[in-house]
Amino acid sequence: MLFRSFWFSLAESRTVAQDAMRRMIASYGWYLRDDMLSSIGLTQSDLAPLGAQWATDPHAAEAMVHGRMFDLAITGTSDDVRPGLTSLVAQGVTQVNFGPPLGPNPRRTIELLGSQVLPYLAAMRA
Repeated sequence: MLFRSFWFSLAESRTVAQDAMRRMIASYGWYLRDDMLSSIGLTQSDLAPLGAQWATDPHAAEAMVHGRMFDLAITGTSDDVRPGLTSLVAQGVTQVNFGPPLGPNPRRTIELLGSQVLPYLAAMRA
């Protein structure tokens, strides 16, 4: 089963990974429909203030991203992202496309994926 691309941010610090994701959530999250948001306990009205703020001050909109809004993506350290990816594998997903922003340093994110995340997932399938 192929899984479509998802927002993903990996770093050696959860806070740094979340900070890298803020722009994506602030600029696009408020476009998502309620049926897409309900699985994480959010509604369009929860994200609407981001859109209003984004129009005048994108940095302020980024600062408004908090809590469950980060559940729109898979973010964090290697230890943080493994459960979300493990869940996908358990559902039969065999291919994933890691979507933007990848993390604050995409080169380092790819290194972390290759050394700490993908081997863990491969071992699950062995």
